[in-house]
Amino acid sequence: LVNDEDELANVIGHEITHAARRHAAAQQQIARSSSALLFQPLRVANLASYARDMERTADKGGQQLAAAAGYDPMGMSTFLSSLEQRERVLLGHARVPTFFDTHPSSRERASVNAIRAREMRWRRDSSLNCTSDFRRRRTQKCARTCR
Repeated sequence: LVNDEDELANVIGHEITHAARRHAAAQQQIARSSSALLFQPLRVANLASYARDMERTADKGGQQLAAAAGYDPMGMSTFLSSLEQRERVLLGHARVPTFFDTHPSSRERASVNAIRAREMRWRRDSSLNCTSDFRRRRTQKCARTCR
């Protein structure tokens, strides 16, 4: 689903953030600490909420790492938009988020990350051979023509 190097850099940065912050270990610790089977639905809801916060943190960290490396932090948003479109095609409709989801909706994440990307200061590393700038300009031109 990755369309260019900017998106790939953001996705890799996202995963690096998960590893650096030890998100998997933290989730396992929470799962072990909630031992009462009677409250299983509450435990699942707590884990899902915690996981959504981890995803938001990893998105932000991924954008920061990508920008520091000279990649466009908007790549996180464009990747998530592609992911949301794929979900829609596979399901035949937009997926409705549920209380027990471990990830925020792709649409919500794309929107939040686009806003953050516009506010971030970054500079393209001129040694990178990125195709995303050309692709984005071409897409914007096409969108203006099709209106």
